[in-house]
Order: sequence, then C-alpha cells, then structure tokens
Amino acid sequence: MLSTCVSRASSVGWIVVILLSFVTPAFTQGADDCMAPDAIAGTGGFPFNRSTAVWSGFNGGDPVQCAGNPNLGMEQYGVADVFFVWTATSDGDFDFTTCGSTSYDILNLHLGSDCSATCVGNNYRGCCAWGSRFALRGVTTGESYLVQISDWNIFLFGSGLGVLEVSAALSTPVGDDCSSPLLIAGVGVFPFDSRGATTSLFDGGNAQLCRAAIGEPNHDVFFAWTATTAGDIEIRTCGAGCWTRINLHEGSDCGAICRATSDVGACAGTPAGSRVVLPDVSMGETFLIQVGSEYPTGGFQGSVEISHSTSVPANNSCAMATTLIGSGTFDLDTSFASTSHFQAGLAIGVATIASDIFYSWVAPETGDVQFKLKGGTLGYPQMQVFSGSDCFAIHLGYGLYNYLGNLSRVQVSDVQIGESILIQVGNVWFEAPGTATLTIGDWDVLPSNDDCSTPQAIAGLGPFEFDNIEATTSGFFGGSASCTTPTLTGAPSTGVGSDLFYTWTPPCSGAYRVHNCGSTYATRINVHYGDDCNAVCYLGSVNSSCGNEPASVLFLAVEGQTYLIQVGGAHEWDAPGGAFTFAFTQVVPTSCPEVSTSTSCAPPQAHREGGFVSLSGTTTWPNGPLRFHLDATGGPTSGHGWGLVLIAPSASATVTLGNGLLCLGSPIGRYTPRAASLFGNAQFNSIGRFDAEGQFENLSGTADMGGGFGFDVPIALPYAPPGQVIQSGETWYFQLWYRDLEPGQVSSSNLSNVLETVFP
Repeated sequence: MLSTCVSRASSVGWIVVILLSFVTPAFTQGADDCMAPDAIAGTGGFPFNRSTAVWSGFNGGDPVQCAGNPNLGMEQYGVADVFFVWTATSDGDFDFTTCGSTSYDILNLHLGSDCSATCVGNNYRGCCAWGSRFALRGVTTGESYLVQISDWNIFLFGSGLGVLEVSAALSTPVGDDCSSPLLIAGVGVFPFDSRGATTSLFDGGNAQLCRAAIGEPNHDVFFAWTATTAGDIEIRTCGAGCWTRINLHEGSDCGAICRATSDVGACAGTPAGSRVVLPDVSMGETFLIQVGSEYPTGGFQGSVEISHSTSVPANNSCAMATTLIGSGTFDLDTSFASTSHFQAGLAIGVATIASDIFYSWVAPETGDVQFKLKGGTLGYPQMQVFSGSDCFAIHLGYGLYNYLGNLSRVQVSDVQIGESILIQVGNVWFEAPGTATLTIGDWDVLPSNDDCSTPQAIAGLGPFEFDNIEATTSGFFGGSASCTTPTLTGAPSTGVGSDLFYTWTPPCSGAYRVHNCGSTYATRINVHYGDDCNAVCYLGSVNSSCGNEPASVLFLAVEGQTYLIQVGGAHEWDAPGGAFTFAFTQVVPTSCPEVSTSTSCAPPQAHREGGFVSLSGTTTWPNGPLRFHLDATGGPTSGHGWGLVLIAPSASATVTLGNGLLCLGSPIGRYTPRAASLFGNAQFNSIGRFDAEGQFENLSGTADMGGGFGFDVPIALPYAPPGQVIQSGETWYFQLWYRDLEPGQVSSSNLSNVLETVFP
C-alpha cells in the first residue's frame, strides 16, 4: 500500500489487521467469569490458576473499595482474575488467605454468587510479602460470597498459581484498642500477633503527623510502655519481615498525644521494618506504642524491640545541625538517624526524607552553589536545602533521588556571602539508611540543552545520541497533566528525570514514532508543540512495544510545525542513565516519497473553443498519509464543461470518443462515490466543471489541498469496475473525460491528455 499507517485525521477509513496466536490452554482453576464462578463451601484449601485468565474489570459496584488492582483494566500488564462462589456451612468469622501464593495477589469479597454480587472488602499483599488475607466476620450459615482473586502483575511477579485457604478467623488480640494496651516496661523484645487485629485509625490528636504523613498503621496493636531508666530510647520492628509502621504517643491510653512516627525502611539491612528514636526519655515516663502494617493487610506476627540508643547522630534534628565550613566533600552516616518529618512549612508528605540528619553551611562568597548527595551504602539518597540555619529555615530546593545515578542534587543560584543554608539529607521512606558523601561546590557543567529554553536543533530521522548523566530534572510538563504535573515542591510527580530538550521539524507531514528502543533503563519521551518553554504538551510516552523499559510516542506530525522533544528517565528517580540514543521512525514511507508523473496521448484533441485540456498531478502531504492531487486546466469556458476522471491500470492505442481520443486500456473505471463508499467515504467524487478561467472546479469536496480545484486521490483508491486498489510500485493512468458541445449538438464529449503515474 502507499502507507503502513492510517490516521484518524485521514479521510481514508481504518484498515485493521488482527493477528491471532493459538496455544493449547493450561488448566484454569477458578472460573474466568463472575457469571459462572466455581462453587466451593466450608473450610479448606482451594487451588487456583490464573495463568490463562484475563482481567474482568468486575468491582462489585464499588470501584474504590473493590477495584481489585492498582493497574485496573490494564490487561497488557498481565492482570488476571478468577472467581469462586463460597457458601458458609456454619455461622462465625472466617479468614480467606492466599498466603502460599507467589504473586502480589489482590483478594476481593462480594456478597452474592454472580456478577450481581456487591463489594464487601479488598486486601492487597496481606501476607507481608506475597498473597493476601481478608477476615469476613458475622457470617451466617448458607450465605454465599463471590471470591475474586486478582494480581498486580503476573508477567513480573509469580505464575498466577496458589491456594485459597478458608479457615476460622483468628480472635481479636489483646491490645487491639488504645483503651486496653498490653502493659510493658524497660528494654527487651515484646512479641505480638496482629493477624486478627482491626484498624483503629487512632492518631493521638495529630492526623497530619501520626496518620496522614505516612498513612495510618493498619491492623494495629497497642503497648503501654514505661521507661525504667532515662536516656535515648530506640523502638523498632526490624525483624518483622513486613512493611510496618510505628507511632509513639505520650501517655498510656486513648488520651495519649502523638509525638513521633517512623518510616518504612528505617532498619539498615532489613528495609521492611521500622524504627523510631525517642531522645531524652525520663525514667517513669509512659508512652503508647502503636504498631501496624503499611498496607491494609490482615496483620502479621512480629516483635517490638526496645533498647537504649547510644548512636543517635548529634545532628538528628533541624535544631542541632552540624556546621560545615567551605566547599569540599563531607562523609556522613544516617544509619542510626530517626525521621524528623521536617518540611519547613510545606505539607507533610511532600518530599518527606527518612532517617534524616542536618547540616548548616555559611556561604564564603556570593555565587551559584551546588549541593550533591552521593550514596554509598545509602542507595536512595534524598536532600533538601533551606535558607536559614535552624528549624525556621525557608525551603529552597528539593534534590530528586534517582537510583541509577545514586545521587541527589540541588543547585542554588545567587547565594549571598554570609548566607546560611540548612541542608537536610537522608533516604526515601521505603529504603534503608547508610553512608553517603555530601559535596558542596560549583555547579556541574550542564548539557547545553538541559533546559527547555535552550533546546538542541535536530533534523531528519536519526538516531540521535544523548547523554543525560549530568542533566538536571526540569519539571517542565508543557501545561498538561498528560505530560506530567509538578508536585508542590516543583518536582514532577511522574515526570521526565534528568531531561534534555531538542527541537525537530518533520521532513513532511505524516505519522511518526519517536522512541529509544534498545535502552537499558526506564525512559520517557514527551512531545510538545513549539520550540521553547512556551511549548504546549502534545503527547507523553508509554512503555513501548520494543520492551518493558524504553519509551515510545506515536504522533501525527505536520510539515512546517516545530516540536519540542523532551528525553530522559521514566520518573524523577529513574535517571540519569548515561549515554544512549533516540530515533524517529516514520510510519509513512521513510523518505517522504513523491509520485512520479509523465504525460502521454498528447497533445489532446482541441475542444470547441480551440484549446486543449491538460491534466497534471502533484504529491501532497496533508495531516495524514500520502495523497496525490490532480489538476486540469485549459478547459472550455462556456457551457461549464462538466466532466469526471477516468482511471485504468494500463494505456492503449487511441480510441475515438466524442471529439477526443480515449487512451486508457481496459478495464476502465471512474473515480466515483460508488468506489469510495467501499471505505465509507461517499464524498470521494471526481465530478466537476470548468470555471470562467478554464480551470476544473471540484464540486464534491475532495480537494482539501487544491483550494477547491482538482481532486485529492487518497491512498488505497479503488476504482470501478472491478474494484482494484492501487499498490505501492504500480503505474496507473488518469484521463479527464468532459462535456464538449458545439452549437446545435445534442451531446458530445472530449478528453484530456493521459497522466502516467508511478506510485512509490
């Protein structure tokens, strides 16, 4: 065909090719449809197999509670679900678990037995690592529940095999409520079992710090702890093996006041655990310790370890920042730091830095300064800088972490001599602390196209090399959420990390794919209309068909329009990745081909006014694939000269037709509505007339590129009869047949020259 791409903007209908792959299906346990679920009853183990299932999208009428998957509806990620209908054989409370699974299961329960069932509840990863758990309470004999077992991503995690275990639910543990905590004292290890615990939502009167900042501890249990000695106290769940949360409140019951909270990842070497430090505890002081899960799980078995802490860094607080002098590199260790949640007035939860410590630096001179935090054993470094030297400092910048570069960087311009800068360093909330280096000095030499205001001009299809190892993250998103929306810190929430900018103008209009297939790290490419920071978002990339990580954008480009191409990491933490390439693939033919034409059967026979009608053709590239445009000039100026275009796959010896010579070989077709209606476009019509200047006017709206004159020949043009289609590389012949009446004639016609046309 003339093109392998058909655009929605094109006047040509879609041509869809469906490829089918047939495989021998594996045995599936659990029905693939909620209308006919597999029946189970009572307690026991019920195997399931999602390996050949598909995602149903069923949510029991509650897309918030029972959406069933973080990637709702995204079947290309391997999401799949199966259904059982379970009938209770006795009254009571029951646990539904898939803890033996090797996938990130999602477990939904719905009251009912088919697709009319209504959502009861949802659980994701309720077994600490793989599998999920849900407690169904107050069940009556004979009641039926639709059990939906889904997953986060079979392709990445697990095989989709597992066992649904139904058993009598565990009883609510002692310490399930802040009003009746377990009483403990001193240092030691204190076990707990929260598998039957409820979620209290207790926040010690501070929802911002002890709940919203990290999400409430789920299925939480409470200890009332009394200090038997004075000093710094460390409380942790590092051996839990589950993603845990710890909140500490001053007091011993539900009247206790929130004082501190942990972050997941505060245990060095065991990132699932949590850890929090209480400095300067007095003997006899009482604290309510609240322990729960990060995810809305069914709880877990673990221990709270309480000990004296002798290694808390002196600069663990913004009020106790360590002073740094001059430029250079400074070693640091966050291994025993707690999390301050200091934000300098910003909303809690924005750019929260875990296991953080503080430094105070005074600028020795006026100029631009760079702060770079490079991780050693600290694998996900984060940093913020503030104007000031203590807890009243004002936020200046946030250094986005990236695990590929293992660094965080903040560049501050026009720092004044003597100005104090507070530096907060640590790690992301879900990773362990460790050692790192902080370098203060001149800015890194940035690439010339590091900013949208200074893009690099490129031409052609590439490939083009880029190296973003020293690039910063701009946060530019072209004014549209589809090209990322910035967070409150000015950093992109799901944006292009360590991004570079290029301007590109297509060699001709058509469909293009810009990609960096072959990249070894997760990337993102955004396309914007324009050539600087005023450019407007067009399209953001998605994971491409050339692999799970590289970026790819398919877009319709218009000749003469400049596009701003933004290239970098898939997220702010996924870059820099170093040297690589990106390229454009033209979905239409790769060299903007021209249709080759020549004339034959010329000169044509003179019409009644003594002139000759000349048929000519040009290649056009509108907002879509290749078209061929026909024009006819030199026609008779009186009597309007009505006519239409004839088309044939061959030429022949001349045959007299009316006053002219027909030079087309059989079979001869007409460019008419009948032919075009095969593609659902009845406006394809070559009927027209000559105007007062002898130029052939289009009377059917098929001359978008001709200003109302001539005709646009679309790709895949059929002709009638017999309905053939123009193929790439073929030669076709066009001739205009028009009315040519001498005075007193009843009817007569004439013909133009023949236009011999070779399609690329």
